[in-house]
Amino acid sequence: AEENLAFVEARARAAEGEMRSMEDRFGEDLRGVERKVDEMERANRHLKGKVTKKKELLQKHKQVLREFQEDRQRMIEQMEQMEQMDESSFFAGDGGEEDKP
Repeated sequence: AEENLAFVEARARAAEGEMRSMEDRFGEDLRGVERKVDEMERANRHLKGKVTKKKELLQKHKQVLREFQEDRQRMIEQMEQMEQMDESSFFAGDGGEEDKP
């Protein structure tokens, strides 16, 4: 009976050692996973920041393009108005160079 008890105690100590060893390994693995998660979260924040900056830049470019198109349209309309005024004054006989004998 004492041999059986000694054997059971030895097995129990061995099992405890194995459990501690497994806990240590799992702890190390868990810390490694936590580090990886932290790295990925940092990278994700960095990328989100880059995307936000790119979106802001795109909005600025769209605004500049819109302003350019509006300016262009205004200039076209002004040119058309000037052409119409030139034609109407030419036909009205304003006494310009063309009408002199």
